[in-house]
Formats: sequence, structure tokens, C-alpha cells
Amino acid sequence: MTPQAFKKYMDGERAPGTEILLKLYKIGVNINWLLTGDGHPSNSNLSYNNHVSEPMCTYSSSLEERLQSLENQIKELKAENYDLRKSVEAKNSTIVSIQKEFLDYKNSQSEIIGILDDRIDTLHITDSTLLSAVSKIRKYSQ
Repeated sequence: MTPQAFKKYMDGERAPGTEILLKLYKIGVNINWLLTGDGHPSNSNLSYNNHVSEPMCTYSSSLEERLQSLENQIKELKAENYDLRKSVEAKNSTIVSIQKEFLDYKNSQSEIIGILDDRIDTLHITDSTLLSAVSKIRKYSQ
């Protein structure tokens, strides 16, 4: 631990992470006391063997197992998250493709409507021209 990190712990600017807490626990520090101030600074549940440098504690190994389990879950969740992102990207791509097809269809319908409008206008002109011609014919035939 660097002196700067230790100072931040002592000044209350930073809390120790799980790795540090686990190491402190292994050397006999009461983590509850460290985090809350309750109890005794040393962990009275640990028994030491003079020939072993680490405390003989079964709880420590279960913490390590739990930590490993959580790390595995994180890996699995990251993989699942990656798969979900890829699925969303594929669906977004499909949506964009459908939107483009719809706009193309809408534009082609607009073109068809424009052509039909032009033809209707032409028919109206033809009708009015025919009516005018019929009226002139009637006028001259009288």
C-alpha cells in the first residue's frame, strides 16, 4: 500500500477495497471494527499456529470462494451483455432497413399519385375541350 493510499484511508477520503479487506482479515484485523468502529480491533475468532504465517480460518476460504463465484458471475454477465448488445444492434439494423423500404414505397406511391393526378388533369382538359367543341358544333348547326 502506498503512503498516499494509506493517508486517504486515514483521512476518510477513501475506503479499502475487498482485496485489502480480505488481506487485513487474513492477518487478524476485525473488519467490522475497521469499517464501523464496533468491537475489538483484532479478530478474536481466528486462531494462529506459530508455524503458519496466515490465520487458520475456514471463513477466509469461503470468502475467497464467494469472491471467485462473484467474479465468475461478472464474467458471465459481461458475456450476456455483449450478446444482448449484438442482438440489439442487429434489430436496429433491421428496423433501419424496414424504414428505408417504407420510405421507398411511400415515395413510389407519391410518384404514382402524381402521375394519376396529371392524367386526371389531362382528362379534364380533354373533357372541357370536347364540351367546347360540341357546343361550337351545336352553335354552327343551328
